[in-house]
Amino acid sequence: MLCVRGTIYHFRRIVPPALRAALNRREIWVSLKTGYQNEASKRASLIHARTTELFSQSLTENAVW
Repeated sequence: MLCVRGTIYHFRRIVPPALRAALNRREIWVSLKTGYQNEASKRASLIHARTTELFSQSLTENAVW
């Protein structure tokens, strides 16, 4: 999700409840270091992909069998 703080865009994503204890976070905030929406969208897409991968790996590692 894109959020604007002042004139700079930030990426915000909620951490899934199952991973909050492992990652010690409820949400992820990252400055995209740009005030341009098109550039912010591109950067946010990359970070979204990385966080999705992180969540998938963490869920796999923390799975109880």
